[in-house]
Amino acid sequence: PGATICAAVGGTICAMSLVASQHVGINFITGFDIEKIAANVEYSAAATDAEKRAFTTHLEDTLHSTADRLGAGNLLTWVTRENLAQFNTERVTGRQFASVEAPYAYEESRTATPLEFSNAWRAAITQPAYVEQLTVGVDGGANNGQADITLVLRGDDIESLKAGADEVAELLDAYEGVSNVTNDLPYGKDQLIYELTPQGRALGLTSEDLGAQLHAAYAGRRVQIFNQNQAELEVRVMLPDREREDLASLNAFPVRTPSGAFVPLSNVARLYNRRGVDTIRHQDSQLAIRIFADVDPEVNNAMAITADLREVHMDALLDRYNLAFGLSGKSANDERILSTMAQGSVLTLILIYLILAWVFSSYLWPLAIMMAIPFGITGAIVGHWLTGYEIGAMSLLAFFALTGIVVNDSIVLISFMKRDVESGRPLRAVLHDAVIARFRAIVLTSLTTVAGLLPLIFETSSLSFYIAPIAVTICFGLGLATLLVMLVIPALVLLLEGARVRIGTLRDRALNRTTSHPLSATSEGTSP
Repeated sequence: PGATICAAVGGTICAMSLVASQHVGINFITGFDIEKIAANVEYSAAATDAEKRAFTTHLEDTLHSTADRLGAGNLLTWVTRENLAQFNTERVTGRQFASVEAPYAYEESRTATPLEFSNAWRAAITQPAYVEQLTVGVDGGANNGQADITLVLRGDDIESLKAGADEVAELLDAYEGVSNVTNDLPYGKDQLIYELTPQGRALGLTSEDLGAQLHAAYAGRRVQIFNQNQAELEVRVMLPDREREDLASLNAFPVRTPSGAFVPLSNVARLYNRRGVDTIRHQDSQLAIRIFADVDPEVNNAMAITADLREVHMDALLDRYNLAFGLSGKSANDERILSTMAQGSVLTLILIYLILAWVFSSYLWPLAIMMAIPFGITGAIVGHWLTGYEIGAMSLLAFFALTGIVVNDSIVLISFMKRDVESGRPLRAVLHDAVIARFRAIVLTSLTTVAGLLPLIFETSSLSFYIAPIAVTICFGLGLATLLVMLVIPALVLLLEGARVRIGTLRDRALNRTTSHPLSATSEGTSP
C-alpha cells in the first residue's frame, strides 16, 4: 500500500511540475470576435505628409506581398484609413495616425493562421524613425482582441512615469514571443516651456502672470460681445498672425511687470523645447500609464511573463522611480478569475467532505473518497500536455465537474467496502471482493462518459478553445482517476485503517499503564 500511494503522489507532483515549468500554460480566454489583421501607426510630430503617405504605401505593399506568399485566400479584402487608428481597443484620431485593416478568412479557406500571417507581415515591414508607434497583430479572435498583458504604473511625476514605462517596455521586449509593446502615454508634439529667471522674479512676476499674458497675446482675449441682426459675435484682441507664427519674435515679446513697465521676454524668462504628452490618465487619484503587449501562445505564456516580471524586476524599478504597480485589462481579469476559482475550489472541497461525513457517519472514510480528486486533476493536466491545449477558464470549470464524477466513482467503491467491513469480515478480503464486484460498474460509467466527450477533443472550429479543454479535462482526468480509484483507494483504506488501529492500541496501552500504577500516599510515623 505504501509503494502504491507514493507512486500515485509522485505522478501528481510530476503533473503539477508541468504547470510550474510552463510545459502546460495557463491562459484564460473570456471572449471571441471575428478575426482581422491590423496595422496601426502613430507618426511623430516631425513627420511630413509625404513621409506618412510613403509609409502607408509600404504597409500596403508588404501586406500584398505577404498575402501572395502565404496564400491570397487568407484575406477577404483590406482597408487603409488615414487620421484613424486603434491601440488596444481605444480608437484615436488625428493627422498623426493611420491604420490598415484586413478581415481574415474562415478556417475552411485559409492556408495560414492569423497569427502566422501577422508575424510574417510584421517581419516584412521596415519601420522608419518618424514612426512613433507601430502595432501589427490580430484584432478580434480570442479575448476580443485585448492585449495579452496589461500593466499599470502609477505615480506623481509624469516624467518618472514615462521613464518607468519605457524601461518596462524594454524588459517585455526581452521575453521571447512578446510583440506590439505599447503604452497609452505616448509623446506628443514639441512644447515650448518657459521658466522665470531670477531677474523676472525680482521684478515681481509669477509664472501665472507670465502665462496669462502669453495666452492673451497668442490665443486672444475677449474684450467685447457685439450684437447685430440677432447675431452675437466675440471680439478678441491678439497679436497679428505674422508675429504669432514667428518664434523669433517671441524673445522680444513685451512683458508687463507689476510696476507697469515693459521688458522683453528674454530678460525675465528662459525658453526651451520639450516633448509633451497628448493625454494624461489617472487611476486611484494618481497619474497612471498602461503598458500593453501581445504574446505568441506557441512561444510563451502571458501569465508566466507577468509573474516573472513582478518577482524579478519590478521591485527595483518601482523604488528607482517612486512608482506603484498594478494590473489592468486581461491581466487583471486573469488574476481575478484565478482568485475566484481558488476560493470556489476550497469551498467545494469543504462541502463535499461535510456531505460525505454526514452520509457515512465517519470522519475518516470521506478522506479516502476525496483522495481520488487529485488523481483526476493529474490526468487532466497530462491531457492538456499531450493535446497541446493551455489551461483556461473552461478547463477550471471542467475541473469542478470532474471532481463530482470522480467522487461518485469512489463512493460506489467505498460504500460497498464499508458495508462488508461493518459485518465483521477481514479488511483485505473486503477490499479484494469490492474491487472485483464494482469493477464493471465503475469502468462502464467512466467509459460511456469518455466516449460521449471524446469527439469534442478533435473539434477544429474557431470556437474549439471553448469546447475542447472541457472534453480534455474530463476524458483524461476521468480515465486516469478510474484506474487509480481501483488501485490507490484500497491502498489508502488499508493505510488509514492500519493507522487507526495502531493509534487505538497505543491509546489503550497508555490507559492500561495509568490504571495499573495508581498513585498511593504513605503516612509514616502514624500508629495503626
